[in-house]
Amino acid sequence: MADYAEWCEIIARCMGFEDDEFIKAYEENISNQNDEVIESSPIAEVLILFAREMDTDYWQGTPTLLYKKLTDIADQIKPELKRSSLWPKASNTLTSRINEVEPNLKEKGIEVITGERDRLGNRVIKINNLQKKEKETPSKEIPLSEEKEECNINKDEKLFNPSIQRLGYSDTWECERCPQTGDIHYMKQHICT
Repeated sequence: MADYAEWCEIIARCMGFEDDEFIKAYEENISNQNDEVIESSPIAEVLILFAREMDTDYWQGTPTLLYKKLTDIADQIKPELKRSSLWPKASNTLTSRINEVEPNLKEKGIEVITGERDRLGNRVIKINNLQKKEKETPSKEIPLSEEKEECNINKDEKLFNPSIQRLGYSDTWECERCPQTGDIHYMKQHICT
């Protein structure tokens, strides 16, 4: 594709377009396609929320544990996602759904590694939030206007409470940080002190 883009850029210049005008349009088109793939995959949407709300920039666990966490998030933000035919019905199909959107997630700054095993031989999924790593290593100063926008986005995207989880298969939820339990509407507003 690099040769294709290079030739098209040369043709665009010969037709009178400005330098890099084709390349910019081409990259924008690829970005739009990436966004459409993410929006069409409920697993990708929930995985992005999970990665943004992680306490650290790295998470590792079994597909079963990740499936439970993603299902809990889906129950908090949009329970109808689980009724979609694209939502995996069990943890054994989660890895294949993630692999379908893995390159698109990487474009969004989330690296997902599947197919590895831990020292006990269990299958594991690793999630690296590359955006958090970039924020920890300040390479350049962010203009104040961009910083304010980012704060507003993060505040608005707080759609779920990452410290609450479902108790087994019941409709009761618990907090990981304190002994409080309750239904989803009560626990969603719960904030540990």
